[in-house]
Amino acid sequence: MTISAKVVELISFKQGIYSFKPQAETQRAIEPLGLFESISDNFRGFFYFGEMDFRDELYFLCLTISMEAGGEPYEGKLGVAFAIVNRRQSIIDTVLRSYQFSAWNTDSPTRQRIDDIPILAMKECYRAACAAYFGLSPDPTNGATHYLNEEATRRQRGGKLPNWFAETKVTARIGKHTFLKGV
Repeated sequence: MTISAKVVELISFKQGIYSFKPQAETQRAIEPLGLFESISDNFRGFFYFGEMDFRDELYFLCLTISMEAGGEPYEGKLGVAFAIVNRRQSIIDTVLRSYQFSAWNTDSPTRQRIDDIPILAMKECYRAACAAYFGLSPDPTNGATHYLNEEATRRQRGGKLPNWFAETKVTARIGKHTFLKGV
């Protein structure tokens, strides 16, 4: 089974148990091209019903780390993991929330290559995911809840950073990512 098929299966399984939307709308929401763009709007709070299996949370955390920080050193991967875990919410709800993690955006070239992530890269991302999720390593971000790649963001936004960025909120710079708290 491909990674993208596994992601759809996990969300479909959870949706089948906790559905509160009409079936046709639900089916459109889990189509591979529209899945992550619509997940936040159609299923707000969706994963808070019932008991979440921590393995599902780790799976989505690992995938997010891989897509967001796959080319970073281990400490950078660990930083991304902690920035997600530090939000103190469901991992799945956090990473799939619209426009919070660009790798999950529908038009993301990274997400479109999700099935091509090398196994060795996934292993290191899984190690970082477990370290942050279970608190096995110190937090290199000093409690950050957000991050961005300043250079890439400026390139995409015509030289500007988002309004929520402030140098006073920066807690760490690791690899290409700048980590922030209090955003």
